[in-house]
Amino acid sequence: MLTAPLAFAAFIAFVVGLVLLRRYAAGRVLSRDERWVWFLFPINLLLGGALLLIALILFPQAPVVSLAAAAFGLVTLALFASFVRRTQRRMRAAPPGADAADILLDEFPRYLAGMMVIGLIIGIGGGLLLGALAVMEGRG
Repeated sequence: MLTAPLAFAAFIAFVVGLVLLRRYAAGRVLSRDERWVWFLFPINLLLGGALLLIALILFPQAPVVSLAAAAFGLVTLALFASFVRRTQRRMRAAPPGADAADILLDEFPRYLAGMMVIGLIIGIGGGLLLGALAVMEGRG
């Protein structure tokens, strides 16, 4: 069993590993190695994977919540994969002197807008669901 100091040390090591991976990936992307775009945003991959894992764990106790978490995780991963593939395609098609940072900045707003729309849908839907549950609880 992990003790609190050991768990904290493992968390710090994990964060440092992510930072180092991202720094290395940024250097590779700036040198126009488009394969490393996936690792520029490791948190996005972890978020989608964590949501899918949560969905699997919650399924026996709360299948509806589990399906919602799985749907959000899959949409998150699909939006991220689409962003990465578009960025890689543009980096391959760009002329040799083009700046990789400009290519990333051109594609990022579409990804961010998609994530914001999904967040709004889930936020509004969750609020409506909680409101409906509160009304039903008040009647009971």
